[in-house]
Amino acid sequence: MSGADYHPRTGGAYSPPALKCARTTTPAAVQNTYYMVVDLTNIIVYDVQMAITIADEDLEWRILVDGFTYTSIPFTATADTIYRLKFRTNVTTCTIIFDETIVDHQPGEFFQGKTVSCEVRKITNNGAGALTGKVIHGRY
Repeated sequence: MSGADYHPRTGGAYSPPALKCARTTTPAAVQNTYYMVVDLTNIIVYDVQMAITIADEDLEWRILVDGFTYTSIPFTATADTIYRLKFRTNVTTCTIIFDETIVDHQPGEFFQGKTVSCEVRKITNNGAGALTGKVIHGRY
């Protein structure tokens, strides 16, 4: 058995989780309409991203995990810029924001649930740009 196949905790073979990419692109997204990116059971979400092809649209994610709904703070997007989900917390709040600084070696925010759905929408109506949502996930 090669070192890459060896799992140090169990001493047996290691099989990493299969990662999948769910993506939806809506060519002319309608204002205040949610577009489903994933609606799955027993998944771990490794990364959540969004982009739009025109400037000055306010975007938002709605994420449902095991019956709890989390909505990102709306933000004004720049055209063709990828935004990645980040959690910001303090003692009293947990906020979901999107950060346009994507560094390849930084992982996204991990979360998991028995039922998970992720939806994206644009809140404003400044044009007919394509709205894209992407979720990298695996099974647990």
